[in-house]
Amino acid sequence: MVDWQLWCTANHYRVRPGAQLGQLATAFHYRRSQVVAPQKTGKGPWAAAGIAFEAVGPAVFVGWARGGEVYDCRDYGCGCGFQFVYEPGDPMGRPWPTPLIQLTATAEDQTDNVYRPLVAMIKGGALADLIPKTGEEFIRLPNDGRIDVVTSSARSRLGQPVTYVLQDETGIWTKASGMPKVADTQRRGLAGMGGRSTETTNCWDPSEESTAQLTAEATVQDIFRFHRVPPAHLSYRNKVERRQIHRFVYAGSWWVDLDAIEAEAAELLERDPAQAERFFGNRIVHGAGSWLREGLWESRKVAA
Repeated sequence: MVDWQLWCTANHYRVRPGAQLGQLATAFHYRRSQVVAPQKTGKGPWAAAGIAFEAVGPAVFVGWARGGEVYDCRDYGCGCGFQFVYEPGDPMGRPWPTPLIQLTATAEDQTDNVYRPLVAMIKGGALADLIPKTGEEFIRLPNDGRIDVVTSSARSRLGQPVTYVLQDETGIWTKASGMPKVADTQRRGLAGMGGRSTETTNCWDPSEESTAQLTAEATVQDIFRFHRVPPAHLSYRNKVERRQIHRFVYAGSWWVDLDAIEAEAAELLERDPAQAERFFGNRIVHGAGSWLREGLWESRKVAA
């Protein structure tokens, strides 16, 4: 993992010092996570790896180590030979007995951003023997578990006793699509099973009241949020400063060609500058159809 991926993973699986054996979601510091990052920064493959871990990895807390205990994947049917010797005070883990995971997006082509790298990881790695069959709409897991693809047109799977949910591109989960209700339904199912969830998204249009916006604005303390917001004094319309913004928000994602990002952003700026700034600059800005331009309301604020 690159730095931001490791940071998000470590925080999502951060165990509370007072966690007790038998606790599921409440053993962790965060009930759910939100990752906001620009286009092609690596959200999809990172989310796919998280789903694979929740499917067959030691994602369930099973107490604190005295030291010398061993996690051996062969105890759970995996033949890759991975072993880990716990140090005193380490949190120990085991896989879910029967994981039920949902990968959710507004449409099938959107789920492909995560599902395709997930299938590639399974087929091209050590999980190929453990998970021999990967279908187009679901993946069968050991012990009758499964990974389901859920979209706005496939809501029959909602209400199931899910153990983990990945909600992708929640910045376009608006009331018009009905997806905020999907998010609520999934989280109710997770609450009943002690499961948790992750949101991944580009920046949203704040005039649309998306699921991503509601998560970002929630006041509860058990949501981990990762969002690199570039320095406010840098103008996205200035080419030199735009380059600085891109370096900031894409830091660590070495595979991204900033020249290619600049070329696409420059063209998009000519017809839809707000979209360019959201998708490549990682800033929350109003769309072209907003009734007020960004910052106008705040500029008229009068001190009491």
